[in-house]
Amino acid sequence: MIVERRRLLRLGLAFGDAVTVAGGFAAAYAAVDFGFERNFVSFARYEWLLALIVPVWLICLAAFGFYDSSIFESNRWLFGRLLQVQMVGGAVLFSFMYLTRSWAISRLLLESFVAFGFVFLAAQRFALKTYLDWVSRRRPLRRRKVLLVSASEVTGPYQHLVGPDEAILFEVIGIVKAGAPNDQRDAKGDGRSAYQARR
Repeated sequence: MIVERRRLLRLGLAFGDAVTVAGGFAAAYAAVDFGFERNFVSFARYEWLLALIVPVWLICLAAFGFYDSSIFESNRWLFGRLLQVQMVGGAVLFSFMYLTRSWAISRLLLESFVAFGFVFLAAQRFALKTYLDWVSRRRPLRRRKVLLVSASEVTGPYQHLVGPDEAILFEVIGIVKAGAPNDQRDAKGDGRSAYQARR
């Protein structure tokens, strides 16, 4: 159940990121088009770039840990990692343009997208982090209470299994140490007995 929730959370974040990246590209085009006094190339000629940009940016976000509970990290961490995402994604994008000799693609548009994409992603991530921090402090009424029944050495693996992105959904109210050898064998290192206690 926990793994399924984490998977759904990551899928939701990825979808939101895809929409945000596409919005950043559209905003970059609008800015460049405005700079050319509405005489820039039609947007339809650049729509195909989204098929390249969105997967590249999602891969970069995943590679830099944005789907591993990073929304709970510090603002400084988020800012630094987003800069790295934009630098790597931009390098891939410009490398593709160079290798395919796509000279018709506006360099100004791509540079504007890297800048707008950073602003859009930063605004989205900081807003999401602020909301989740507020929710975690609010202690919702339906927050589940969990009593762990396991050996003490299993609590660490259990917390790693759950991850901080699930911390707002339940509260560990206590730990009952299992004294029998059979209990300790069941709880050996992988957090399974603790996971069963969660369910």
